[in-house]
Formats: sequence, C-alpha cells, structure tokens
Amino acid sequence: MTVDYATLVLILIGLATGVFSGFFGIGGGVIIVPALVYLLGFSQHRAIGTSLAILLPPVGLGAVIRAPVRAHSQCGGSPHRRKP
Repeated sequence: MTVDYATLVLILIGLATGVFSGFFGIGGGVIIVPALVYLLGFSQHRAIGTSLAILLPPVGLGAVIRAPVRAHSQCGGSPHRRKP
C-alpha cells in the first residue's frame, strides 16, 4: 500500500491542527487554511471552503441531537432554565 504526498500532508495537517487546537485553544482554520494554500497549492477560496466543509459533520450532528430538546422548550430558551 502506497500513500501519495497529498494524502500524507493532509493527515499531518489534521494531526497538527488537533494538537495545536487542543494545547492552545485556537481554531483549526488558523492552521488548516494556510497549510492547504502553502503546502498543497489550494487557492484561498478552495482552502476556506474546505475548512468550512470540515465543520459540517460535527455541527450537523450537534444540530440533529439538539433540535428535539430545543423544540420542547418554551420560547426557544434553554430547557434547563427555570421558569418564574
């Protein structure tokens, strides 16, 4: 099994992003966008779009999980907030 250059770079970018985000509390886009532009030759628009597309699975999953809870709360507020 061979791994091409782009796949290896993408794996390393993902690992570095996870480590730096965890240690320093920074957003992953700060690392991902420049890395895609400078290391893989992505255009600025494509790199930003890729960074935003990476957010779809976790954000979408959170929305699907949270939507039923929000639907049962009154006035769209937090279901854990006390009502007067």
